[in-house]
Amino acid sequence: MVIYGIASAPANGTNGLNGEPGRDGRDGAPGTQGDPGTNGSNGTNGAAGPAGPQGEPGNPGADGNPGADGAAGTNAGAGTHATMWHDESTVTVGAAIVGHFNDQNFYCNAMYQEPAALNDTFYQSFVIQPGDYTLSVMGQTTDANRGIVQWIIDGDVVGSQDWNGDGSKAIKTLAVTITGGTEHLIQGQLTGTTTGDFYLVLQKYWLSQ
Repeated sequence: MVIYGIASAPANGTNGLNGEPGRDGRDGAPGTQGDPGTNGSNGTNGAAGPAGPQGEPGNPGADGNPGADGAAGTNAGAGTHATMWHDESTVTVGAAIVGHFNDQNFYCNAMYQEPAALNDTFYQSFVIQPGDYTLSVMGQTTDANRGIVQWIIDGDVVGSQDWNGDGSKAIKTLAVTITGGTEHLIQGQLTGTTTGDFYLVLQKYWLSQ
């Protein structure tokens, strides 16, 4: 007969000593750089501030340089013909100019200083371009009482005419030269006689080319 014994429980062993702490782990590898963030939206403009006070007036600017001289003007408006009627002459020496009907004269009109005398002088102004001209004088001759007239333009004597004749109407001429600008003065002066008197009977005188 086999007899089984009762097995006893094994005794607990003593606890083992704690192990030393493990070493710190190594730093992990750096992470990858993240994507850049998106830009933020622009802010709205602020409201306009109030207007500032008015500034002090500035100093006056320096004077500008004078402008260039303009181009020289032309003689536009002055022609090459000027007519003067004797009854419109201005007398400077002697009696006034009178006129009367006479069908033996041009335009049936005789104009002269009355009474006539030595040094009787009259003048007229006219406008004409400089140049060479013919001075034509319209009047009446006679052997009874006509004088000699001296013509003066702008102070220069340009010639004389003796109106002693046969009583016919006539146009006497002189060649003259006009110089300077366009405004001029013509004078007639009685300087002598071959008849014993100084009458000068005219209708008009003119300059033409």
